[in-house]
Amino acid sequence: MKPYKINIYLGNHYPEWILDQVWFLKRVLMHEKIDLGFSNELMPDAMNLLIENFEPPFTETVFDFCKENQKKIGVVLTEHIDYIDGNVLFNGISENDPDDYQPRRLIRLLGLLHLAPVTMGYFTLGEYPELTGFQNIINDARVTRLPYPKIDKSDMLFGAKSEPAFDFSFTGTLTAHREKVLKRLKQYASLSSESFGDDDKERASMLQKSRFSLNIPQRDNWQWISPM
Repeated sequence: MKPYKINIYLGNHYPEWILDQVWFLKRVLMHEKIDLGFSNELMPDAMNLLIENFEPPFTETVFDFCKENQKKIGVVLTEHIDYIDGNVLFNGISENDPDDYQPRRLIRLLGLLHLAPVTMGYFTLGEYPELTGFQNIINDARVTRLPYPKIDKSDMLFGAKSEPAFDFSFTGTLTAHREKVLKRLKQYASLSSESFGDDDKERASMLQKSRFSLNIPQRDNWQWISPM
C-alpha cells in the first residue's frame, strides 16, 4: 500500500456520522496538495489524524500504537469543550447534567485527556468549537483552525433538478428537543427526516427534494450554530 503523508483514521466512528467532517478534511487537505488517505487502520508511516471520539478499549489501542511506533497523532475536535469559571463544560453542560445528545461525554473527555501526551496538535473545522479555556484542560494544547474549503458546483447538485417533494428536511441525531420541534412542524408542513443518510449523495438527493433544510439545535438552550 502506498504510504500517505496524512492518514485520516475512520475506525472510531460510524461512516454516516462523519460525512461532513470527512468531506471538509478531504477538500482542505487535497487543496494543499497533501498526500492524503482514509483508513480504518493506524499507519506507522503516516501522520494519523483522528476525529475525536475516544472510548475504551480504543483509547488504549491508540496510546499503545503511539508508544510502540514513537508517533504522535493529530485530533480533530468537533464537540464544544470549554473551561469556564473553574468548570469543565462539554457542549455547554457539566458532567452531572442530564443530556440525551452525548450521554457518554465524560468517558469521551477522559479518553481525550488520556491521549494528550501522544497528541501533537488539535484541529477545528472552521471557527467551531471555540474551545474557551481549553489550555486549562490540556496544558500547552496547540489548536489550529482549518479554513472552510471552496465549494465546487459539482459538490452542490447530484442529478437533475426536480420539483420539491417536501417543505422541510432534516438530518442529524434525534434528541428530545429536535423530535419535539419536528413533531410540531409536521402539523403544518410536509417533512422528510432521518437520523443520518447512508452517504453524501443520498443525503444531497433528499435535501434537493425539499424547499428548506433545517438546522435544529440539539437542546433548547444550545448556543451554537452547526456549520456542518
